[in-house]
Amino acid sequence: MVRWNHAFRVVLLFCLSSKAWAEPKPAIASPDPFAGTRISQERDDNGLEMKFLWCPPGSFTMGSPKDEPLRGTDEDQVEVTLTRGFWLGKFEVTQSQWRQVMQTEPWKTERNVQISPDNPAVWLGWPDAMLYCRELTEQERQAGRLPVGWEYRLPTEAQWEYACRAGSKTRFSFGDDENELYDHAWYGEEEKKTGKYYAQQVGLKKPNPWGFHDIHGNVVEYTRDTYTAKLPGGVDPEVTDESSNRITARGGEWRRVLQYCRSACRQNLSPSGRGGRTLGLRVALVRVDTKAPVAAAPMTSVAIAAFENQGTAIEYVRLTRALGEMLASDLAAYASLRVVERQAADDLIRERSLATAGLTEK
Repeated sequence: MVRWNHAFRVVLLFCLSSKAWAEPKPAIASPDPFAGTRISQERDDNGLEMKFLWCPPGSFTMGSPKDEPLRGTDEDQVEVTLTRGFWLGKFEVTQSQWRQVMQTEPWKTERNVQISPDNPAVWLGWPDAMLYCRELTEQERQAGRLPVGWEYRLPTEAQWEYACRAGSKTRFSFGDDENELYDHAWYGEEEKKTGKYYAQQVGLKKPNPWGFHDIHGNVVEYTRDTYTAKLPGGVDPEVTDESSNRITARGGEWRRVLQYCRSACRQNLSPSGRGGRTLGLRVALVRVDTKAPVAAAPMTSVAIAAFENQGTAIEYVRLTRALGEMLASDLAAYASLRVVERQAADDLIRERSLATAGLTEK
């Protein structure tokens, strides 16, 4: 694992020609033809044929009641309203889907991994997951399949729990009976029975009421939010607190016991590590208010250099978000850009590969 007081090798030095941003476009009129019309409506009209299910706008109680068995101290309930519907991946991102977008296989030489196109992509860091979504957005826009005002992202913590609960108020989306968990999730008790010490092919277990598979257990799934001990409530909550040195992940995993499979269970993780055999992602397709780039104003130079950071992981969170925004800032310049893959080794994050497109390492 990367130690906080060591160097992070991430600095982005970039120069954009003048007037790189257009004026903000007005909000998308409703109804939006790209939005869904009913719960669990399915679409797969993307280059990966990745399946997404529609989650309509709505309100729900996030967190767990104080009498819920095995609850965490950071699960106190809050009321949440999501004013915009969103699409969420029916399955976790597979090795095949990762490889097609990123051209990398970070899991290939690691232990406790079953290499198969339909198994979850693992050994991914939070920055990798964020950049996967950005790269997928760029590719789909370039192909003309993704309209302005929509992009692929990690779900917020609130979006994730809303989709997981699927209208339920119980410990699991299917109820409170833990004896039924075996039918819905890969988790530690099952690992002991089967001797399968790795994430399993997606979609083999029963889905939740809205059709999402493996959401109670297979790999832990990154969210977009940084971590705070108090759940975010209110309208369309998203935690972007740069003073936090942890990020939030959700969902059970093949290695851990059933308490981690509950709908309300939260995990807070380092944003700078490379992840591991139990960490993956599920992608959301969301409507956003964005500034549209000017196609005639391409990026003139990009450099990635090393620097010494004494600000611990807080700076890493900030830089990861900044990189994500940059990837969306100029479609023409980034069309052929392959995302930098970062690995943790010898307590440092080193750059393992750099794209072409004018990138240099100093």
